[in-house]
Amino acid sequence: MEKLIDFLETFIYNTIPEFIFGARIQGEPATKQPTFQSTYPQDRPSQFDWSQEFRVSSLHNVNQRVYLEAE
Repeated sequence: MEKLIDFLETFIYNTIPEFIFGARIQGEPATKQPTFQSTYPQDRPSQFDWSQEFRVSSLHNVNQRVYLEAE
């Protein structure tokens, strides 16, 4: 019974995805650390000022109406 379970696990987790998506390829490992450090600019605007300047809304998943004024 244990051999049957092992076979089914192998079949479900390896054979079926390989059949559907194709064989896996060996790629570059993702364990490399970046050689640079990200920094923010010292004079960056606040999120509110930025969204006001570019006339965008930072609300997510909220039902609202936005009216743009013509220039």
